[in-house]
Amino acid sequence: MFGQRFVIDSYVTGSVVFDRILYNGQKICRLFPKTLDVLFSLGNDASAQLLVPELNEYHYSSNLAALRYLIDSYDQEFWESTLNNSWLANIRSINPPTNRDELPAFMQTAAFWQEKMNTQLFSWTQLRHDNLLYAKQSYTGGTICSFPYSYVEPFPELYLNLKTIANLGYNKFQTLNFPDPQIKEIILGYFSVLNTISDTLAAIAQKELNGIPLSSDEINFLKRMIFEQGGCSTNYDGWYTKLFYNDYMYTYDGLLKKNHIVADIHTVPTDCGGMVGGWIPHVGTGPVNLGVWITELAGGQLTAFIGPVLSYYEYTTLGFERLTDTEWDETYLYLSLRPDWVNIYLADSSGNSKGEGATLITSVKENPNAPNIPESHIVAKSYPNPFNPTVIINFSIPYDLTNSLTELIIYDIQGQKVKTLVKEVLPSGNYLTKWDAKTDEGVGVSSGVYLYVLKAAGQQVTGKMVYQK
Repeated sequence: MFGQRFVIDSYVTGSVVFDRILYNGQKICRLFPKTLDVLFSLGNDASAQLLVPELNEYHYSSNLAALRYLIDSYDQEFWESTLNNSWLANIRSINPPTNRDELPAFMQTAAFWQEKMNTQLFSWTQLRHDNLLYAKQSYTGGTICSFPYSYVEPFPELYLNLKTIANLGYNKFQTLNFPDPQIKEIILGYFSVLNTISDTLAAIAQKELNGIPLSSDEINFLKRMIFEQGGCSTNYDGWYTKLFYNDYMYTYDGLLKKNHIVADIHTVPTDCGGMVGGWIPHVGTGPVNLGVWITELAGGQLTAFIGPVLSYYEYTTLGFERLTDTEWDETYLYLSLRPDWVNIYLADSSGNSKGEGATLITSVKENPNAPNIPESHIVAKSYPNPFNPTVIINFSIPYDLTNSLTELIIYDIQGQKVKTLVKEVLPSGNYLTKWDAKTDEGVGVSSGVYLYVLKAAGQQVTGKMVYQK
């Protein structure tokens, strides 16, 4: 069995696409070659006229000119060296001549020579078909992620604990019998890989804490963290993906699947005076955020690193409302707010602070030139809007307004009170409650515009919502 062979027409198609085209110092993203590129390179000058739009858009005329110069320089020995080259020579033989004045009239028309281009490409298609297994195919340059520098958050004990978990898991599953031995093999393989990766991460983390330069093997290990390569489907590789268990049926579930889950953790049936409240504290997880850290490498160079940050939510529902994962993911997550103590490290898309929140006391000096953090305020939102039959109202009491009398009241557009949803002294936190489009007396309201008004500690927030029957 012989390997695929170099053919000049594949060299042509591979030389006029990304990442072989440079224009004004930039790589041009031309993904697809044109078969007319092959014809021009084989000497068909007329084909260049049909390539003008492509040449203007992708600026690869210098690539084509170089290919044409190369192929024109081949002598007769080249064209007779293989059957493939001889066939290409035959295709070249019907290129339009420079002077067509002495040819029959029908051979002086554009239609005739475009028909000949059709003939040339028909013949070239036959040639490529007959050499599919033998001719080396060209490729457009692919794009993958590159990680020239990586940083492991320096928690050696965490990674050593993961290594212990991997050993425990491996030893436990080693003793079990499975109806399908392949499943057992996959599980043992996962714990074995987790053991190896955790051990390496622990060593790297300890070196980072001690200011010791990483070895070349450790640097290369970090570079192989993950890469994404485009294609008919998304492909991932690298050791990071192997930290997520998969059974080959759900290959990227751990890596790509949304992990938006919720759990109710406590029940507060009444307040201290016996008034029924039905408060249910919940915790939930949300989308991955993007974090930026600046730290010194072992050589003393300050470097910025970007990585994933998990998002945690906590909130309290009213009326003994307990949420499922589906309700959380599809409805409540959209409205929910984070604990205010995460504001210290969060920013919006413009880099602005998320607001004030509780702050730990540390030895790190604050930047005296840092922008002033805005005063905290109560917040309220409703979803969906318009709504039918119920609407969810989310509101937040900041930490500096904790244990304030909080009122959430629904009014109609004329300003008449419709329903009191909340009238309690509440601690700081995030709250979710429902309105079922009924009055305090339990009578259904008519379609129209309604206002919700949230009051706490002298602050007031108003929002508009539309009820449609």
